[in-house]
Amino acid sequence: MANQILNFNGRTLYSNKAVRSITNSRVTFADGSWVDMSSGEKYVRGQDDIVIDPPFFGPSSVEKATIGPTIYDAFNLDIRNVPACVVVVQPHTENTVVVTISGNKPSVDSVTVKHEGDTVYVGGAEGPSIGSGINISGGSIHIGSVGRGNLMSNINIGGVSIVSGNVIIGGGSGGSQPQATITVSVPKGAKVNLNGDWYSANVGNTEGNLFINSTGSGDVQVGKVKNATVIIKGSSDVEIDEAQGNVSIRIIGAGDVRIKGGAIGSLNTDIIGSGDVTIRTEAEEADLNVVGAGDIYVSRVKKRPSKNVTGAGSIKVGNW
Repeated sequence: MANQILNFNGRTLYSNKAVRSITNSRVTFADGSWVDMSSGEKYVRGQDDIVIDPPFFGPSSVEKATIGPTIYDAFNLDIRNVPACVVVVQPHTENTVVVTISGNKPSVDSVTVKHEGDTVYVGGAEGPSIGSGINISGGSIHIGSVGRGNLMSNINIGGVSIVSGNVIIGGGSGGSQPQATITVSVPKGAKVNLNGDWYSANVGNTEGNLFINSTGSGDVQVGKVKNATVIIKGSSDVEIDEAQGNVSIRIIGAGDVRIKGGAIGSLNTDIIGSGDVTIRTEAEEADLNVVGAGDIYVSRVKKRPSKNVTGAGSIKVGNW
């Protein structure tokens, strides 16, 4: 029997998967799977034991639309400024880029796709903004009027952070839910660029170069890539399963970057603020810098690393 995770607007979510985070109406699991409790849309890795009861059925009150799949004779992908969209990038065996956009019709219609040279560019208009939040440690918070759950992990709902206690979620539609999903298939080895803001992004095992320049709070889950450049100017969390090349990380703000495996050549990391970087694999060489309260941890570096800290932050390297 699957475990009960939460109740949202009268629907209960069940799964045996471990929960990584809950953001607005989206539940992200530790294996990269996710489900949106406002629409029933889900992305599954591994066994599909994600169940919503009662299930979603019948027509929506909001007009839906789908554009695509559209096939482009291209190799690389550039996505920028789609704050109301979930982005899913997955590899396939063809030497083409295939784009499908689905969701609420106004949001779908606002997304533009251009093909220039060997790259497909996907962009959109600015989405709804989320205001500043409040923090509650212990106790309860009520949002709307329907649904009840007892959640013990960290939760972020439209700028509201709850460390422990009860949460009741319900009522209005809210402006912070994803309005569309952009699904793109790319060839193995494709370069993937994510620029600006997005609701959330999931990049599969593309095994190509990855460039992320995040100016918002959308999280990114990544599989296996080659060289990786990650720039965070907001509060995004980026998790990479494997990096097989050089890695450059720059955080200005409160974002976090985690790399769980791979083999890194040159590692360059700069934190200005309170961000955290965790590298749980080996690097050939490393230049590590913190200004502020940020923390860097690297499991192992072959050559003696360069470490510089200004402020209350810390740098730890497992073998030095």
